[in-house]
Amino acid sequence: MSFLLSSRIRRWAILAVAVPLASWALAKVAERVRERRGDDSKIAKALNAPQNWRQRRSAKAAAKAA
Repeated sequence: MSFLLSSRIRRWAILAVAVPLASWALAKVAERVRERRGDDSKIAKALNAPQNWRQRRSAKAAAKAA
């Protein structure tokens, strides 16, 4: 039983730390690509998609709370 609990905690830690960290890293890479290739770069838009999703979701939650 404790083995199941530890795997759940591990999974939660990965989701709570690694996913936002990966999103942040992709946004930083997208900034550099945008600087080199311009704002219309499809690569930059694709790399920045997770960050855009987080911003839309937080704005939606803030509007719902207000």
